[in-house]
Amino acid sequence: MLVIGAGGLGCEVLKGLALSGFKDIDVVYNDTIELSNLNRQFLFRKSDVGSSKAECAAKFVMKRCPGVTIKPTIGLIQDQPLEWYKEFQIIICGLDNVEARRWINDLLLNFVKYDDSGDVDLESVIPLIDGGTEGFKGHCRVIVPGVTADMACGPEFAEDAGVPLCTIKNTPRIPEHCILYASVVMWEKEKPFDGVAMDTDNIEHMQWLYQQADARAKAFNIQGVTQMLTLGVVKNIIPAITSINAIVASSSVNEALKLATNCFKRMDSFMMYNGKDGVYTYTYPVERLQSKGHPAFPLAIVKLSVTGSTTLEEVRTQIVASEVKTFSGDIYKLQNPNLKTLGARLYSTAAAFEDMDRANLSQTLEQLGINDGDRIFVSEPDVVPKDVHVWVDLTLG
Repeated sequence: MLVIGAGGLGCEVLKGLALSGFKDIDVVYNDTIELSNLNRQFLFRKSDVGSSKAECAAKFVMKRCPGVTIKPTIGLIQDQPLEWYKEFQIIICGLDNVEARRWINDLLLNFVKYDDSGDVDLESVIPLIDGGTEGFKGHCRVIVPGVTADMACGPEFAEDAGVPLCTIKNTPRIPEHCILYASVVMWEKEKPFDGVAMDTDNIEHMQWLYQQADARAKAFNIQGVTQMLTLGVVKNIIPAITSINAIVASSSVNEALKLATNCFKRMDSFMMYNGKDGVYTYTYPVERLQSKGHPAFPLAIVKLSVTGSTTLEEVRTQIVASEVKTFSGDIYKLQNPNLKTLGARLYSTAAAFEDMDRANLSQTLEQLGINDGDRIFVSEPDVVPKDVHVWVDLTLG
């Protein structure tokens, strides 16, 4: 098992896994413990403030649950060796970072192997269980890469739409509009404290914002501006609630147990929980973008046999000479493709990068750190549609 994250959700997941019989667990996270974490991240104590969350969480659970081994790794998930992830049979993600979630989703899709008919080699599949919470809401989803819907199929993470500046300036309706006006407009206009940049951890700065927001709210007969709300708006703080973390984590662990033991069918495939106005939850299947048995997006896989001394230019020439045919039968003839791995750009035809990347063309695959079984991602916007994925699987002889 690999658990990504050791915060409010990760602590609950680690506890649940250990008490459910999982004994070989890794946890990876780059965050350290802050005093404000202690109200909900129950594996930590005041003496742990400033220490690694992954290390402290692992140590606490192993002390309470003899026989369980939890190995902590400190760092960003994008900084770990890609081959390391292949060691795990199930991965649970408990992050508050959308970009990192998408990255691990794409990585596990990258590991999936397909036969000549486009069917998935199940031995290459690592299931991903993704959990998330926001205030009184939470979700759990089960993703079997290449088999079920993944994060590219929806539901998509909602982006913050923001508030139009004209609303903030002219027609504020809620306390948050008044606070945003004070922080966005008045701070720039008044330049308090000799024009220094706003520091959201500075008590005097926050008190000034509160007073300006409160005065504006009274002018528009708006109730509800408080010092706590002011701090929450300017820091974009969303309250984390212990019970919601526990509910989502228990669902995640339950799905992991089902996947590991086949004791019952897995969830199909997205659970949403909303505890704001009572107890409301539902589960529904997320539809894949294409039919069962084939990749969830238009896909072409080019297989090349090369050596470590093959240059990137030679690989590029072979790609251009190859037939790029999707499993659905569409054929594309590449002429000037862009190349990248999951973690690095190799060659881009874009004007901003082409001069910089040209030196890579004379480099060998060994010099570029590309190994047997690695995958190169190919694109050419003028030839291949944006929603068509072209992969090159390399066999190094």
